[in-house]
Amino acid sequence: FVWLISDHFQAGSVLEFHPGWAQNEGEFKMPFFRFWFFNFGILVPLALTLIGLIAWQLYQSREAKRFGLSAAIAIGLGAFVLACWRIGRHAFSWRWAVVIFLALILLAWCAARTVKGGFGGKEKLPEEVAFIFAATAIFIFFFSIKTAPWIWDNLKIGIWAYFIVLPFLWRQLIAQWELPIRAAVCFALFASGFVSLFGGLAAGKDGFGFANRGEVDAVGFAVRKMPLEARFAAWPTYNHPLLLDGRKVVMGYPGHLWTQGFDEYGKTNELLTKLMQGAPNWRDLSRTLHVRYIFWGGEEKTNYASSTRPWEKTATLAASGTWGAIYDLEQARPPAPATTQ
Repeated sequence: FVWLISDHFQAGSVLEFHPGWAQNEGEFKMPFFRFWFFNFGILVPLALTLIGLIAWQLYQSREAKRFGLSAAIAIGLGAFVLACWRIGRHAFSWRWAVVIFLALILLAWCAARTVKGGFGGKEKLPEEVAFIFAATAIFIFFFSIKTAPWIWDNLKIGIWAYFIVLPFLWRQLIAQWELPIRAAVCFALFASGFVSLFGGLAAGKDGFGFANRGEVDAVGFAVRKMPLEARFAAWPTYNHPLLLDGRKVVMGYPGHLWTQGFDEYGKTNELLTKLMQGAPNWRDLSRTLHVRYIFWGGEEKTNYASSTRPWEKTATLAASGTWGAIYDLEQARPPAPATTQ
């Protein structure tokens, strides 16, 4: 599955060491404390208070040694993997070599402690410790590693730390306070989210158009008897009827390609544009792009308006309808019947 979705392992890695998340990006650029307190408000002090409370309770319990050992192992492994990845991705650096050395020392110390005194007590760690530790690890990853070219895609990871923390915020902190304080804190936590939610619902009360179901069904019926492995030349967009019908196209939506690590799609896009504009060598271009069919519909008419469409004179019309037409480049257009006098 990974081999298929990564273009036979040709997609580049999009992971990048990027501490600070979006605090250094464009109009959001702010000093550390101002960025986090300004954008996340009361959530930051509440989360820090919760972590401090859990850490203090753990310190006073008999499980502090086991938790400290577990945390040290996690930190050592994380630092080791990150440093190895950085060196493999870029080049050898003494700074990251030192990180590997220190991580190995930490792991060796953990191993020695485990062999000497065991891993810890027989009792299980409290569930809040396990969940808060996991949420903290997720947040550190979200904060430090850029997982997509567009930095805001990291929110898909960071939101899980938020979801994990919320129940324990309520149980360990907010539920212990008086009702007026609880109401004020909940309002401060969620009011801005409700404003965004209802604002979005109001703006799209009639829905957002994604595709024409009739067009998708008609195109699906038209291509039903065409080979599944055949590739179509078409305008690269996210909701093209060919894509929605599960058919192969020369190139997908550039916005998706960029975010998934296919950063060299520009050459393919250039060749596709020349083909669809009807360049003199369009036949050679179609073979280079492994194109069997050319799809000519509404998107193509709009975005390749100046095309000479030479295939209409030389290729067989494989299917047509109100949605457009499909031309088979492997079958020559039959000659027009001769006129008789």
